[in-house]
Amino acid sequence: DEIIHLVREGAVDLGFTGMIVKDTRIRFIPVHQEKLIMVASPRHRLAGRKISLDDISGTPFIWREKGTQTRKLIEKWFDGQPRHRYPKEAVELENMEAAKRMVEEGYGITVFPEAAVKREIAAGLLKRLNLEGLNLVNSYYLLFLKGKKPTRAIEAFQKMLLNTPLLSHSRNL
Repeated sequence: DEIIHLVREGAVDLGFTGMIVKDTRIRFIPVHQEKLIMVASPRHRLAGRKISLDDISGTPFIWREKGTQTRKLIEKWFDGQPRHRYPKEAVELENMEAAKRMVEEGYGITVFPEAAVKREIAAGLLKRLNLEGLNLVNSYYLLFLKGKKPTRAIEAFQKMLLNTPLLSHSRNL
């Protein structure tokens, strides 16, 4: 919300966001999509097996702060489940790194963008959980005011983004 507000008010020339709002003055260009995955400590009782919503109901869940796209997607997923079974115990953290450490130490489970935990999974600090029916994707957008002439720096930045192979939708630039 804050990034969209800054672009709308002209305080910044462009921004990145995980959501789109209806505003005819702003152009949203999809630049990346990323799978969300559930993770736990490798020592967690759920690690290494296929699990169901029933399996996680008694496990503390580490939430990201309200307002993030990841949080909204996870809440919507839980709302769509039978009986809206949210985890009974939960902690909310604003810092992704703090959430990773809590999960690594075995205090609970959470959902992250896959790239955000790639290093920790490779190092054996986190384990991906195979939760039945969890198939969430986060989308990311470049946004700017329509009709505003971009500066040379912005044009150079957009050109650099176009050549960034990690962005799944760089062709949109």
